[in-house]
Amino acid sequence: KSFELQVESTIDGADSVSIPCEIEIAPISRFVAEMSPTEVKSGESSRITIHNEGNARTQFRVGNQPSGDALEVQLQQPTMAAVPGEATQTDVTVLVKKRPLLGKHRLQPFQLEVQSLSGQTQQLQGQVLVKPWLASWLVALFVLLGAGVPAAWVGLPFAQEWLNLPASLVAGGDEQTPTPEALATDQPTDEAP
Repeated sequence: KSFELQVESTIDGADSVSIPCEIEIAPISRFVAEMSPTEVKSGESSRITIHNEGNARTQFRVGNQPSGDALEVQLQQPTMAAVPGEATQTDVTVLVKKRPLLGKHRLQPFQLEVQSLSGQTQQLQGQVLVKPWLASWLVALFVLLGAGVPAAWVGLPFAQEWLNLPASLVAGGDEQTPTPEALATDQPTDEAP
């Protein structure tokens, strides 16, 4: 940037000097990156915001750190730019590629790297919820049901004896429960024959 420095005498205002000057301001690359939310479900998006705190327009690149073959990271826009004092945004979607068959829900960490063209980098940490194909409680329910039906069948005669139940109630046998009229006719009467 060019400018002119002018110096005047305080005693004689006619005495003055002008000096042409140039100043060069070196570009400063500084930024702050953040991700929100940092905990997502598989297939949900998180937003990355990059604030350019430097004094020049800067290009940024977002990349993912290798996390094995369990996760797939999809970036909406891996390269972007921002002018000084402004922010730029992009979305990232994390997909779980390999889910366990059984087990509990767990959080799988993932890491992203934001880098300016000057080489400054910042790491962003996130977590994605990994759900198994079959939940633990569902497996336990199948086991209980699978064990409960045979146990009930085996325990039925013991229950009949212990509770003193008629066989017709327990086994659904052919015995019929007597009606009140039948009970009245079976009872002895005081009348003489």
